Amino acid sequence: MTLLGRWVQKRLAKRFGHLNPDQYNGACLLGLRGTVIKSHGAANQRAFAVAIEQAEQAVRRQVPERIAARLDAVLARSDKA
Repeated sequence: MTLLGRWVQKRLAKRFGHLNPDQYNGACLLGLRGTVIKSHGAANQRAFAVAIEQAEQAVRRQVPERIAARLDAVLARSDKA
């Protein structure tokens, strides 16, 4: 690796190192009746555990139910306007 390449790699690691994919694995796909967490295909055990924790939090916080209630409220208001 060239000197410039190492410098760029260090700068990127310093700037984006906090975005560790093992710590922020998965994307939350929300529906009105449930939550799905899509994990990365190459996720290791730590990353997969983080995805499971995300799912637990979404269930505990009742995210789909809260979104559905908010949509019902917004749609009901728009019907009256």
